[in-house]
Amino acid sequence: MTAVLVTKDAKYYAYYNVFLTWSLIMHRGYEFYMKGWHFYMVDFCYLVNFIVACHVVVFPKSEIMFFAGFALSLGPIFNSVSYYRNTLAFHSTEKTTSLFIHSSPPLTMFLIHWHDRSNHFASSNMGIQEYGPIFLAKWYGSVIALYGAWVVCYYIVLFKILRGHIVKNNYDTLYDHAMADSRTSRELRSRGEKWTKFMFIWVHFRYVLQFITMTQIFYYFYWVGLVWVIYNHALGIYFGATYYINYHSERYEKNLFSMGRMKEKAKEKTN
Repeated sequence: MTAVLVTKDAKYYAYYNVFLTWSLIMHRGYEFYMKGWHFYMVDFCYLVNFIVACHVVVFPKSEIMFFAGFALSLGPIFNSVSYYRNTLAFHSTEKTTSLFIHSSPPLTMFLIHWHDRSNHFASSNMGIQEYGPIFLAKWYGSVIALYGAWVVCYYIVLFKILRGHIVKNNYDTLYDHAMADSRTSRELRSRGEKWTKFMFIWVHFRYVLQFITMTQIFYYFYWVGLVWVIYNHALGIYFGATYYINYHSERYEKNLFSMGRMKEKAKEKTN
C-alpha cells in the first residue's frame, strides 16, 4: 500500500501516514507504560509527528506548520534513523514503530513539498520561496516557535514538577538514557553535575539547529532530497537485514553448543 500511495497525490500518503504512525504511537503508549518507559512519549520525535499530523489534518494551508514540519522531520528526525539504528523488524512492534515514526513523517513532508498535485497544502500554494531574510525568518521562526514551546514544557514538567516522581519510581527518560550513554554523558557532565539538565537542553537544541540548517538544501533541490529519503529508508531495511542475520546466527550457534553439550553428557553416561 505504501508503494502505491507514494506514487499518487501527496495528500493520500499524508493521511495514510497520520493513521499509520498514530496507530503505532497509541500502541506504543500502552507498551511503554507497562515497562515504565512512558516518559519517552513526550520526547522530541513525538512532537514532530504531532506537528506533521496537525499540518496534514488541521492546518494544511499554514506556512508555519509546513516549515516546522519539513525542517524538523527531514533534518533531526530523519538523522535519528542512523544514530539510533532504527530497524525494520516486523516481529517487533517496538523496533518497527521506532523506524516508522522517524522515517514516515519525513517522507510525508517531502511528498507534500514536491508532489502536491492537487494544491492541497501550503507549500504548493506559496511555491518555492526565494532564499533571503524573509525565507530565513519563516524557516527558523516557525521551528523556534514550536520547538521552543516544547522545550519549555519539557524542562518544567520533567525536570521540575515530576523529577522526584521519576527518580522515586525508577522511571526512564531520554535524559537518563543520555546520561548513561558514553557517547553523550561526557559532554553533559562537562560543566559539572549541577548543569547536566541545562546541557542536555543545549546539546539537543544545537543538534536541531544544525540539521534544520542542512535541511534547507532539501527544500530547494529535489534530487538531493530524494537521495536523502531513499538513503534513510534503505538504511532502516539494511539494519533490519543485519539484525535478522545476527539473530539467527546467534540462535544457530546456541543450538550447536547445546547439541555439543548433549553429546558430551551422552558419552559420559556410556563411559
